[in-house]
Amino acid sequence: MSGLEPLAGVAAKAGTPAAGRIAAAVGMKLAKSRTIRWRVRRRASKAVDFDVPRRPFAAWLKQIDVATLSEAVESAGPRLAQSLDSRLSGDAAWRASTDRHSRALILVKNTYLAMEALSEVADARTLSSSWAEARHREMLDLLAHLVGPEVRLSRSDLADILESQSEARREVRLASFGISPVEVGAELATFQSQVPSVDPGKAITLVGPFGSGKSELAELWFINAVDEYRRDMAARRPMWIHASELTSRSLDDEITRRCGASRGSPARLAVVIDGLDEIDATSAARIVAQSQALVRVGPNTSVLMTCRPGVLPSDESQVHHDGLNRTDAVALIETIASSVRATWSWDPTLIDAITRPFFALAAGIMIRDGERPASQADLIERLVTRALSTHSGSSRAVQDQSTFDLLAVLAVSATTSGGADDGLTFQQRRQALTSTLVHEVSGRVEFSLPIFQQWFASTEVLKQPSLVDLAMSDGESFDRWRWALAVACLSASPDQLDDILTTCLGANPGAGAWILSQVAAGHQWYREDDGDDIDASTAGHRLLRATRTWIDSLGDLSTSIFPIDNPSQRIGLGVHVSGKRVSTGWLRAAPEADTLLDLPTHVHPLAPLDDAWWPDRTGGVAEGDEWPWVLGRKRIAGSLLKVLDTNPLIGGTGGVWQGESRYRALRIVLNARSMLYPPIDRDEALRTIEEKLDVFPSGEVAAWTLAGSGTIEGREMVDLVDWLRAHPQSTIVRPLPLPDRQQPSGGMIWDFYSDDRLKSFCAEMLGNGCEAYDEAATGLFSRFGWSLGTGDPGSFGVLAELAFQSDGPRGRMPVINKMVLPLDVLSDEIDSWGSEFEWSRNGRAAVAYASDASQSDLRFHERSQALFDRIGPRLTGGGPFRRGPGWSGSILDQVHHPRPASLTAAKWLWSDLKALHLADGTFPQLRN
Repeated sequence: MSGLEPLAGVAAKAGTPAAGRIAAAVGMKLAKSRTIRWRVRRRASKAVDFDVPRRPFAAWLKQIDVATLSEAVESAGPRLAQSLDSRLSGDAAWRASTDRHSRALILVKNTYLAMEALSEVADARTLSSSWAEARHREMLDLLAHLVGPEVRLSRSDLADILESQSEARREVRLASFGISPVEVGAELATFQSQVPSVDPGKAITLVGPFGSGKSELAELWFINAVDEYRRDMAARRPMWIHASELTSRSLDDEITRRCGASRGSPARLAVVIDGLDEIDATSAARIVAQSQALVRVGPNTSVLMTCRPGVLPSDESQVHHDGLNRTDAVALIETIASSVRATWSWDPTLIDAITRPFFALAAGIMIRDGERPASQADLIERLVTRALSTHSGSSRAVQDQSTFDLLAVLAVSATTSGGADDGLTFQQRRQALTSTLVHEVSGRVEFSLPIFQQWFASTEVLKQPSLVDLAMSDGESFDRWRWALAVACLSASPDQLDDILTTCLGANPGAGAWILSQVAAGHQWYREDDGDDIDASTAGHRLLRATRTWIDSLGDLSTSIFPIDNPSQRIGLGVHVSGKRVSTGWLRAAPEADTLLDLPTHVHPLAPLDDAWWPDRTGGVAEGDEWPWVLGRKRIAGSLLKVLDTNPLIGGTGGVWQGESRYRALRIVLNARSMLYPPIDRDEALRTIEEKLDVFPSGEVAAWTLAGSGTIEGREMVDLVDWLRAHPQSTIVRPLPLPDRQQPSGGMIWDFYSDDRLKSFCAEMLGNGCEAYDEAATGLFSRFGWSLGTGDPGSFGVLAELAFQSDGPRGRMPVINKMVLPLDVLSDEIDSWGSEFEWSRNGRAAVAYASDASQSDLRFHERSQALFDRIGPRLTGGGPFRRGPGWSGSILDQVHHPRPASLTAAKWLWSDLKALHLADGTFPQLRN
């Protein structure tokens, strides 16, 4: 791949027929008349300011191809220049010339003009007009394409050709989004402020995600170098290389091939190597090493490389570029759309999607044209549809059904294999490459942009339902397929949508909920008066199916959300549809099979209770065909906080959740609220609880609200009796380090702890929090599996640093910064931290003490960024929901909470559920 492919089409441009006829007529005389050849050679040689090998030139004139002369000069001129250079290169002096192809083209031009002078045809002046400067660049483009990277041009011609290549690359990039460079030229120019500075003798890598604009920034850097090269004889020569060109040869060999310089000679170059992420990681690392070696031996050379995150190990030579910030992205869209309100109603996740410049450009143009994307999946669907609907190579390629089918095969194979296999034969690759949507890299075909791959894969999802099972097989597969699934749902019929969501939720409720959220994004929770009514003929059956799917997908967790005793219990669902409103209720007695019934009109949440029915809900439903599934999602999202807060068996019997819930209940029953957490007498607690239970024959279904203390469920009271009776010790002690200062320096809870004891408390609390999270992940939330954020249970830990702020309103106040990390990374990171850490007894948490809280914040910010660069790709390899090594900081307010480990785990779970769109808002405190 030479990087010149976008220029190949110039050969097809039409020329002036008269010029071809004149040149052909004189050319025939050249072959026959030695005198005419002498006159043409003499006139053409005298017109140039360089030496022309006489005999090779004369031999070329004798054998000149008359058929080529008869063509338009735009195509004939470069081809004749190539053949002339080949003939003249037998001369050593000519061969050594660094601009010999430019000279050959000038000599061909003057040969044409000499023919014009010898012609007697009336319109002979058309020959000279055919060589107008406006066409000179076109001829240079074709000549460069014909010769390849070895082309030798003059400084001005090389600058022209490099500028043409740059324009062609930009046009290809923008065409994928349906954008013309003319439309956004001014906006692209504003990116100049973000162009990295690469000093002579330096090689840096610009690292950024797809669409972040790293290639565009490299292009701007390249164009700046071209402009300097054109006007300054001492400037470095610009060179653009695609990384795939270096997989089979070294960087030094490629430079030698292009420049003709002797191996190892110092060079003055400004080199861009684009697309390190498009080749294998080993080759990418080799190219980086060769670039660094190049600038060491050539201190006047600079190298700028581009790569996506996760391909190369992080080092100091990398510059990170994530795209635009939100403010600049919104400003760019609003500028193009000519509206300051263009993004006011957008979801924050959609704003995040368009912080990548090319997406922002495309979104701005869509809005300008009256479109309003509602989600990232909708944005993908609209961008691709727009590109395929324009009069371009993109649209022409998909008008042919066989090419369309090939692109679909390519999309499925590439998505399934993570881009390692295109699934095409040699012949199919050649056909696929007729589309501008794809290009060839290392012998395989891939889409020029991932959004095209996702869109074509989505078309196959609707044709092959088995692909949904494949996509949901594990987290890695889901990560590859999730956007294709979401885009497919946008185009699906209600039946197809129900089938996809049933399969997704059945495989993993978290991932299925995420797909549903992408479908529902941008839809209102109600229907406008002039909106569509609910289809009463299908509404009940669809709602029953969605409800059953949610119950089955959640397993035991469903009993805390739906009015059922166990997940396998059959349900009787009553449904009544009226216009845009849906009312539902549940039969109290479970039928033998899931049953859809007409809901009696008197069953209503605000009506008196009915012995046969549980009234459920009545009111409007959301827009879109996905509304039956959205009702279930909203029910779950509205119930999970209570589950986390009140269910002591989230992690099973005998775990952290139950242990802390029991300790909390004992303190409430005995009204033991001391901040010193003294031991609780087992017998006294047992006697007190038994007295309260004696008051109620069915105490397990009651609830006790004790003045000033809190509420205890009856089932907790019954459990406490059984546990206390079996407890071997006479006292119950809090399962965390206790206060060790009898005379505190202040009135806050942490003042009762010495610094060392508080550090021990934090370590044990976080270590127990890890265990509590694992209990939930393998217990009540086990069906979520790989869609939870920490990976396999038992595989993560916490690194934390405790510091004090002394300038707060409450005096000396502890703050804690922490990162969740894989356990193997945690150990390595602690070794490099340089602080004295205290480990929890279970080995899951390590806490150090920092003397300066503000410095701790800065250190965690820097360390988390470096860790993400190093291990982020490994984490995301387990699925899109894996929690990276980001850090969080907060006041250490868990010290006086009766369930600090449960609270820690609940916050992590809540964060996971929010990422799956199964929780809303900020997590509040668990009950004290």
